[in-house]
Amino acid sequence: MHSRIIELSKDPILKHERMCESSVPDWFYHSIADYTDADTDRDHDIKWFLDAVARVVDVAEDGKSFTFKPKAKQKYFERQYHAFLDKACELTGISLDAFVGEAKYDIGMAMYKLNEHYQDKFSLYVYFNDELKSLDEWIRETDLSGSFYFGGTLDYHY
Repeated sequence: MHSRIIELSKDPILKHERMCESSVPDWFYHSIADYTDADTDRDHDIKWFLDAVARVVDVAEDGKSFTFKPKAKQKYFERQYHAFLDKACELTGISLDAFVGEAKYDIGMAMYKLNEHYQDKFSLYVYFNDELKSLDEWIRETDLSGSFYFGGTLDYHY
């Protein structure tokens, strides 16, 4: 499977200053990706990113930057939040036998889904201020005020 890393900045990024494969930290290759590839269609990658955040951003007329709408974090995470609560509720109802593996219930998959609803680690990543974070983590931890400008993009395989 493939996804993308999107570089963002609070200031415009010159083409020769965009991130490259060497910008990606080692931990990403050890825990998420098999490899990255700089040979990708940047315009397509930016569209992919914008499709993922379409409900919570306004794109500038020139397409080079975007701003987040009010309550963007709440709007972005609303579906995941409800799916997370549903899975957590399901997990509170499992038996001790299921917990210890003596009843038919895939607790490992249930925990994986619970974590995935909190943070999808195999989706888009954002490279911002020389740090790489999943889109979910980046949205949670970043001050979303002001404009964000697009930089480079990378394909990654997981």
